[in-house]
Amino acid sequence: MIRLLATDLDGTLFYPKKCISGLSQRNKKFLLSFLDAKKDIIIASGRNTGMLHNLEKLLKHKLYFMGCNGSFYIDKNKKEVTNKKPLDPNLAAKFYLTIKDNYSLFCWFLLDDSDKVYYCFDENIPHYLRTVFKVGNFLNGFYREKMVAGEDALLDSLQHNVNYKIMPVFSFGKKKLDKTKETFLALNESFKDELTLALTDGSIEVTSKGVTKGQGLTDFCNAYKIDKNDVIVIGDSYNDVSMFKTFPHSFCMSHASDEVKKYANHIVDYEYQIQKYLDDESLLKDDYIKNIA
Repeated sequence: MIRLLATDLDGTLFYPKKCISGLSQRNKKFLLSFLDAKKDIIIASGRNTGMLHNLEKLLKHKLYFMGCNGSFYIDKNKKEVTNKKPLDPNLAAKFYLTIKDNYSLFCWFLLDDSDKVYYCFDENIPHYLRTVFKVGNFLNGFYREKMVAGEDALLDSLQHNVNYKIMPVFSFGKKKLDKTKETFLALNESFKDELTLALTDGSIEVTSKGVTKGQGLTDFCNAYKIDKNDVIVIGDSYNDVSMFKTFPHSFCMSHASDEVKKYANHIVDYEYQIQKYLDDESLLKDDYIKNIA
């Protein structure tokens, strides 16, 4: 019997984007039905905690949260950050300098376990694009993040805070994706023994070695004594593949790349379409973990 839903946010629960209401009415109704049935939801996100507060306020329910691709999780009642797997600041600084000395990009993001996101632009980015970025975040409404700008602030946080993810952004959306993939492959080869890298469209998400959503969710289920067969996972990006490879009841969004979709057992256009499988769990009986090379 399904007890837990582990859902990605961007491109999944937040698809289609609703900057005013936050969720589509059908996705919201689906989540509320799931929660009202005394089941639990864990947000499995690359973000830190800012969006958790927005979702709990919207749904009027407490949620579990796993942030920065499995770097930590938060109990829905105690609100304590546990299972912490932070970045080594020296390794993060080494990665930062490697990028800065050898590659051109748009901007950097650095995330701890607060609701703030530290960011700075590449020095070659013109001021009008910086303004466009700031205005875009402001207009994002429900999805707006608390941004702390400037390289000095980012480097100070890198040195003094407990951080969980650093992310160079080469382009937004799927522009220059081939070039970003080439960069990812080169960096992954250089840092594969020290850090975990995940390619997400035009960005590279960097976490501590061994940190993935799949491992983080496994740790969570072990701690809360939840069987993997009682969990549904859903996502749309490369950082969700580790969940698909660990939990059999895997769902992928239809707009995801073929490289991501091949690992999931079910493809849906919208998250609320999972309801059909909850109404008839026999539809999940043949699910298995796809061991694809």
